[in-house]
Amino acid sequence: MPEPLLRYERTGLWIEFAFPIVVDAISEGAPGKMTGKMTGKISDQILNLLQADGSLSVPVVATRVGKSLSTVERAIRQLRKAGAIKRVGPDKGGRWEVRADSP
Repeated sequence: MPEPLLRYERTGLWIEFAFPIVVDAISEGAPGKMTGKMTGKISDQILNLLQADGSLSVPVVATRVGKSLSTVERAIRQLRKAGAIKRVGPDKGGRWEVRADSP
C-alpha cells in the first residue's frame, strides 16, 4: 500500500489514501458503477465445482467460492442462460450437469 499523501491547505490538513481500482468490476465510461458482467473467474470456479460434484447446492457453492449467495445465484443464472449448465431433477435431490465443452 502506498504512503498517504498529506496536503496542507488554508481549510486544514488533507490526507489522501490511494486505493487500487479493480478494472474488471468498473465500467470504463462511468467510474464507480458496476457493469453487471461477471469477470469469468467466478463462473469458472462454479463450473469446476459442479463438474467435480453436480449434487452441490447453491449455498455450498457460494461458501466454497467465497462469494455471497446472491452473487453465485446471479452467476448460475448467467451460466444457465448461456447453456453451460442445466439442472436435472428437483431442487432437493437433483443435480447439475455441466456442458462438456465448458472450461
